[in-house]
Amino acid sequence: MSDAEKAKKNKKINKMTVQELDKAIETTVKEMGSLNSRYGRELQKRKEAINSKVK
Repeated sequence: MSDAEKAKKNKKINKMTVQELDKAIETTVKEMGSLNSRYGRELQKRKEAINSKVK
């Protein structure tokens, strides 16, 4: 695994953009089947927080 792939994989949720959050949510649903994991729930909470600040 190259350094670029490793850095991308380890990016913190609170540093992600909306597009990165969408991609992470999509990947999580695809690989885990749902967003019931703690990671999935945290992704959703962060996306909601960003969207509430924008409005």
